[in-house]
Amino acid sequence: MYGNGKFVAVAEFDQDVAYSTDGITWSLTSIPDNPGDSTEDQWQGVAFGANKFVAVSGSGASAVSTDGITWTRHDGSLGGDSTTGDIYDYAGVAFGNNRFVTIPKNGTTASYSFDGETWYASTINSEDGSTAFNWQDITYAQGVFVAVGDTGSRVIGADATSGPTNYYATSEDGILWTGRTFSDTTNWKAVAHGKINRTDNAWVAVASTGVKYNYITGGCTAKLRADIDGGKFTQVKIWDPGSGYNPSNFDITIVDNNFTLALYTEDRFGDGVLAQPSFINRGFGFRTSSTTVAISGDGFADIYPEANSVSIDGLTVVPGPGAQLLFEGLLDPDTVDPDDERIFTVQAITSQGQDDDGNLRATFRITPSFEIAYNISHNQNVSIRSNYSQCRITGHDFLDIGTGNFEATNYPDLYAEGNFFTAAPENEVREEDGGRVFYTSTDQDGNFRAGELFAVDQATGIVTISAEFFDLDGLSELSLGGVRLGGSGTVIREFSTDPTFAQDSNNVVPTQRAIATFLQNRLSEGGSELETNQLIAGLISIGGSDNEIGIVAGNSIQIPGKVDLNESVRGQLLAVNYMLRKPSGVV
Repeated sequence: MYGNGKFVAVAEFDQDVAYSTDGITWSLTSIPDNPGDSTEDQWQGVAFGANKFVAVSGSGASAVSTDGITWTRHDGSLGGDSTTGDIYDYAGVAFGNNRFVTIPKNGTTASYSFDGETWYASTINSEDGSTAFNWQDITYAQGVFVAVGDTGSRVIGADATSGPTNYYATSEDGILWTGRTFSDTTNWKAVAHGKINRTDNAWVAVASTGVKYNYITGGCTAKLRADIDGGKFTQVKIWDPGSGYNPSNFDITIVDNNFTLALYTEDRFGDGVLAQPSFINRGFGFRTSSTTVAISGDGFADIYPEANSVSIDGLTVVPGPGAQLLFEGLLDPDTVDPDDERIFTVQAITSQGQDDDGNLRATFRITPSFEIAYNISHNQNVSIRSNYSQCRITGHDFLDIGTGNFEATNYPDLYAEGNFFTAAPENEVREEDGGRVFYTSTDQDGNFRAGELFAVDQATGIVTISAEFFDLDGLSELSLGGVRLGGSGTVIREFSTDPTFAQDSNNVVPTQRAIATFLQNRLSEGGSELETNQLIAGLISIGGSDNEIGIVAGNSIQIPGKVDLNESVRGQLLAVNYMLRKPSGVV
């Protein structure tokens, strides 16, 4: 087994471990003996994963090493069941899907572990569903564990066998196994994975006798999860892209009668595609806004920018707000010229220092927002335009926009005899090819607008703020000097978390937790009863630290009416009365 810069092999009849950095020169080390057993262990397999080597033995022990030299053994960690024959005899161990998996040579109870120290039992299928199979080898590749073997000359399904079989098993997690069949029947001895004819990925199972082998093609199932927000699909995350697909016979089909927007799909294939990696150590001290990880191979990292934020490096000068970004190959379908590039306007800039080449890096908030259909990819070229034509209009009246032009308009007949027309204020200005118009305006109803940023409806007093421009999405805190809601004369100046209500103010609103804490400090509800630490009613004090009924002012307790006491209370009172009257010294 190779891992962590070393080849490592374990011995089956003693504690020796051989290791080598080049496969030519080897050195010996050993796994510690079992202090309670003088016999040697039968180490039957070793695997590397999660930055450690793990070996399994016929004594039911496992051993763990991070360097292949110094080992720690864990006796009895694999367990066993002597009544079924699933004891201390393993066909090997493999690592995959963030776990170690070992299978028995003569049983149905497999084992899996996430650390090589603590193991859990699982059931591996048999050919007839009950008779223990004679497993010979296990390996992992393309997201799938594959195990092969023979019948062990056992009776399978009431029929005597001599060993040959076409049966094997696969599992994606080492827990749930699926029985499958080869096209050939023989005593299968070993299985490995690699490229066939340097093109196709496949497993190859070989026989223990004769020249016979079988290809196993296929892979793990793709796993996807849909994100739903407000009852709508927002995106579908691919947790595992699957493996073993045939590019010549592959289609993505989405069936849903409720989609109102077009869905974009793209079929691509590659070797070594990384799905969701398992981090052994994420490190520390990195800049979360600029640190990148380089992965070699054919994998894809399709995290397309969305919303209104994008990071750009390789800058010689950081532009200011108002600059325009043009991404190579991204055209604007709304313009007359089909070759016009889509223009994004910079709203705000956050400097991220320098990149690895000494150039500047910055994060830009832009408008309009990115859409996933734009396919903005990593290292895509972008042009920055700082100079553009601009027009400034202050306090202009745009009346009845959309009713017609200066020469041909049907105003005021448009509103005659009770007719109604909805104006189109979005047509008050038209910006093309990066030109900008900055303006404030009022329409025919006196409604006020500050460009696309801010609008006030005169009739209702409703204020509209563009969340895109002001970046209100994901707003975590809003500070206001005061706000008056509805027709109330009270101005709310603060939301308080103080559970004592010490301010005693008409302008402070407590939070739910503050109210709950206030009540818990004074009252608590127990079933149908109301419980409190101490209750003072008039001059009577009930409860407190001494659980007494007392008088606040030191006066006597007056009970003017009839009081009914149950038997237990009366018995206690009579006992107290007797003790008070009993002569001193009398037993």
